Amino acid sequence: STWTITGGSSIRGQIDIHSYGYEEGNTQLQLSKKFDSKNLDGSKAMVQQMVEWEHDVLSILRGLQEEGMIPDQLKHIRRVLPITKTKMNWEVEAQRGVQYLKKTAQKLNR
Repeated sequence: STWTITGGSSIRGQIDIHSYGYEEGNTQLQLSKKFDSKNLDGSKAMVQQMVEWEHDVLSILRGLQEEGMIPDQLKHIRRVLPITKTKMNWEVEAQRGVQYLKKTAQKLNR
């Protein structure tokens, strides 16, 4: 989201969404929505307007999902488990990565 406030009383903005997933093929969702300038009194009213505009965009996405145009794209952008059905042990992989970097740094410093 990008919001521009001018003169302390006028707000306009734009919301850009780009979602990408690879599940048996590339899937992309791109959405851009501009909001025209609106005069408001006070920062509280401006924040409320931002919230309303963001709810408008969420309603658009919900409608697309209900129509089947983005089936489960928002719910399941990525698998919980990889194809192997086993979770990766990130701690072990992180330790292996650190060890590899240390060995590589030692070789470069020689």
